[in-house]
Amino acid sequence: MNQPLCGIMEKIEALESALPALDPGASLALEQLKQIVASRERVFCPSRRADSSPAPLLFIGDDTVAWSALANGGEAIRIAAMEGFTKTIAETTPSLIVIRGLDAAAVAEIRGHPCALTAPVVLIEDHIKTPAAILELCHYSRLLVCNSAVASSPEFVSRFLALRSGAEILPPHTGAFVKKAILYLNQNAHGPVSRWKLADAVHVSEDYLSRVFHREMGISPWDYLSRYRGFIAADLLQHTDLSIREVAFSAGFHDHAYFCRVFRKLYGISPRCMRKTTPGSG
Repeated sequence: MNQPLCGIMEKIEALESALPALDPGASLALEQLKQIVASRERVFCPSRRADSSPAPLLFIGDDTVAWSALANGGEAIRIAAMEGFTKTIAETTPSLIVIRGLDAAAVAEIRGHPCALTAPVVLIEDHIKTPAAILELCHYSRLLVCNSAVASSPEFVSRFLALRSGAEILPPHTGAFVKKAILYLNQNAHGPVSRWKLADAVHVSEDYLSRVFHREMGISPWDYLSRYRGFIAADLLQHTDLSIREVAFSAGFHDHAYFCRVFRKLYGISPRCMRKTTPGSG
């Protein structure tokens, strides 16, 4: 009886990906079914650990800053590239897989392995501006994309830890709205972004997008945007000679005082102090 249980989830998610957008009632029923199956898999699947200790995280790539925040002191395995994936997955079944970069080929390889069919996957990238990559990733279930500027934020770390404990990820057709919203925020961060323009670009209502975005990422679209703009500003401060006002404007902040408040909140120091402490800045 165990063997059928261990293959049901991927069949449900494959069917879900092939269906058109569901109405709210049908979507809720499908999510409830997935939760029931997931709970049974944790009990019966032989690939699950028999004890109550969480399986290790698997980090693929070189983003040590994000890794330390997301691991949060838990057991973690790090490999430099996908070449080491098959050997690693043969020795342990990770609770969650984190990849540096929007690597659709890596996701396809992971989803093609019987021991990683349903493992949650998080892809982390500095800048997410390639529509083709996002559209390709929208087809996969249990997958998030996130800017590195947001990945180490307390809000996303909390969401990450919940995922590791078994929290659900939105189904592909709903999660696609979030991924496309993240793409839009990345592409338009340097200019004004309004709620209605963001929602219109994703083809859903403003309230619905805000709700599913927060549910998926653990952070609102606007806090997400502020963190990404702060990341842009920090990079400009460290690698250009632009004035503080020019940096603020280039990063999408059109009020200098507001920029300084947001920047200090994100980094604990003022923009001017960051520039002074940057090696080679004089």
